[in-house]
Amino acid sequence: MLTHANHFESALSRHDTLKYIGSSSFFRSSRARRLLGTGPVDEEGIRAVLRDHGGYPQAICRHDEPGVADADRTETLFSLVLDLDERRMSIAHGPACRGVEYHHIRLGESG
Repeated sequence: MLTHANHFESALSRHDTLKYIGSSSFFRSSRARRLLGTGPVDEEGIRAVLRDHGGYPQAICRHDEPGVADADRTETLFSLVLDLDERRMSIAHGPACRGVEYHHIRLGESG
């Protein structure tokens, strides 16, 4: 299983500047791993994690906060799930909690 975060995660020693500015990416990454460990790891289970609002406003499913300085405003723009066994990418526009429709794209065969 591979999850995405907006910071560098590796056993290799690397300098990550986000670590020192208090990025919420660390919280979201840890929460995603914890939630994925509690239920089925199928496409619906992953979509449920993408809809998660735990730790709001720094949640996995992010929403625009108009009262926040423009430079600090964030919102989930897309939700993406890759099924490498099925060679399929499912993508939805907007925060996953809004009941967005996922569009499926077949990934081409290599070679």
